[in-house]
Amino acid sequence: MMKRKLIRTIKKILTYFIFYGLIGWIFETILYFIKTKSYVDRSILHIPFLITYGLGAVLISLVFFDDDHEIYNIAIVSSIILTIYQLILSYLIEWIFKIKYWDYSNLEFNFQGRISLLISIIYMVISVLIIKKINPLLNRIIKKYRMNKIYTICLILFGSIIIIDFILVVYQSVLH
Repeated sequence: MMKRKLIRTIKKILTYFIFYGLIGWIFETILYFIKTKSYVDRSILHIPFLITYGLGAVLISLVFFDDDHEIYNIAIVSSIILTIYQLILSYLIEWIFKIKYWDYSNLEFNFQGRISLLISIIYMVISVLIIKKINPLLNRIIKKYRMNKIYTICLILFGSIIIIDFILVVYQSVLH
């Protein structure tokens, strides 16, 4: 029984990771297309996927695994967690890949262009939507298909592709 619950939890987390990583890539692609009037691939991977969005959503989903939390609690705690996550990630990306992936220098109340108050407020809103609306919808879909072998195979396949691609990109980055 415990093993089955663990497997369901892993499937749920992997589904969140893949879903939000893809949604993040779509969002950033559209945002940069509007901004630059041309296609800009915002992924550090070879595939259309943003690990930063996937991991960030998983992080707050793990903190608020059940959705019976007050909205203000989700908003404040998630904003703090995601702002710290973004700050740490900005240093890691710069160190590993030798690029500054985002720059909020043009926004007021920013720190080194890595984090800003406006983005932290946006995290508040997005986190509440994720925990209160989107994750419950995903959970209903997961519950409906969780015993489906094709669903499990797809999760394993997509998860493996992302991991392999990430390892290749880091390896290539370290070599250059």
